[in-house]
Amino acid sequence: MKTESPGNNPLTGASRCVGKLLASHPISTSSPSHMAEVSPAQLIPLSNLDGYRRYFTDAAFWTPFVSLVGERHGFDITDNPRSGLPGTFPTFIVSDRWVVKFFGPLFDGLSCFQVEQTTSHLIPSQEFPVPALLASGQLFPPGSANWIWPYLIYEYVPAPSIGEVYSQVSYTSKLALARELGFLLQRIHRLSLPADSSFCPNWQSYQKLLTQQMSGCQERHATWGSLPERLLSEIPSYLLHPSDLIPFSLAPSLIHADLTRDHLLGHLLPGGEWKLQAIIDFGDALSGDLFYELVVLHLEIFDADLHLLHSFLETYQPSRFHRQDFVRKAMNLTLLHVFDPFCILYERHPELRQSSCLDELANLLWNVNDTF
Repeated sequence: MKTESPGNNPLTGASRCVGKLLASHPISTSSPSHMAEVSPAQLIPLSNLDGYRRYFTDAAFWTPFVSLVGERHGFDITDNPRSGLPGTFPTFIVSDRWVVKFFGPLFDGLSCFQVEQTTSHLIPSQEFPVPALLASGQLFPPGSANWIWPYLIYEYVPAPSIGEVYSQVSYTSKLALARELGFLLQRIHRLSLPADSSFCPNWQSYQKLLTQQMSGCQERHATWGSLPERLLSEIPSYLLHPSDLIPFSLAPSLIHADLTRDHLLGHLLPGGEWKLQAIIDFGDALSGDLFYELVVLHLEIFDADLHLLHSFLETYQPSRFHRQDFVRKAMNLTLLHVFDPFCILYERHPELRQSSCLDELANLLWNVNDTF
């Protein structure tokens, strides 16, 4: 699982147009002579963080590899590829029709590749606003390189992220989006998880994650440096037991787990209306629970606006477990999230730093008065 904070990518410091279906290409041990010449040695610099920062968005550097993928899968490449919105993995837009995403050895690349590939099968683009997965493969055959560089090819959705236009979106449209996401995520969270998939169909993996996050939670937040010192000292006594945060009477959900503004694509229409086109980047998806999903969704996309959260929950219709002690449970998952949710939150709302205790901060962030 990746460990960068939403909107605070350590690499940078800072797709609904349907193309033709591309068949998955079996990788052979040798490439035809007419294919682009590439070698594993060219990608060695991306095995360390400094090299990764330098090259992962460099379209010129990646052009031979994108060309090789294009030749394998029958792309009609009409122009040079360009980098997509900087995320974690090298991602390139090709001829305004396809998106090629490569997964490297850093940031648990193989796991993210498998998770995204599996998610694309579980969430069909015919039924949900997600880009269609068109093909997959690997740059190099096993045994020929230290890293095979798996890749996925998606349809390109020609729409900007809501993050690029957020200030121009009307509040009425944000409320409508919250309701739409409540409906969509309810459907996604209710999808069945096959036993043979990358997602655990029981609570074992999620309980393990929460237990791991509880261990060293206070120290982790101290290292991140976002929470004020007076709140750090309250963390051990504030955290509930993992079993109190899991609805064992329900099945676990397939959750996106990183719903930031960068991951919602759509169009800004006249009057500030915004129309959702696609939810992207399921590389952090996991078998989990609504509370975990809410952390980034509410604090990043909804900007901690309780009216937007209320609209979402009204449509989503959470279970009795989620309604009971909602504020405390939601705040627990905020503290336990693998990303630092307070980094951008305090940048946008510095007044929240004045909260005298975790209970006060929890109410400011999560108290929707149990009216949903």
